[in-house]
Amino acid sequence: MTSIENLPALPQIICKVRIYYYDTDAGGVVHNISYLRHIEEARTKLAEHLGWSLRDMALGPIVPVVRRTEIDYIAPARLGDDVEIYASLQSLGTASF
Repeated sequence: MTSIENLPALPQIICKVRIYYYDTDAGGVVHNISYLRHIEEARTKLAEHLGWSLRDMALGPIVPVVRRTEIDYIAPARLGDDVEIYASLQSLGTASF
């Protein structure tokens, strides 16, 4: 895992996601749980950007766990949409990021 001193100057990424049938309900609107899956993808890509690969996460001894989520639904994503998820490191603690 990357040390704090080796973090990129801009600890942020943009994760582009296409919305497919399996993400949506019969009306073509994204299921609430699909948003969480896309956010998890962005979180994982951000960790990789910071030098912490999925393999590193799986091997431990530190395992990232989502403790809390909060989503403000502004407008629904729909079938065929291309969505951008902005992920950034807001804070870094001894047991959280």
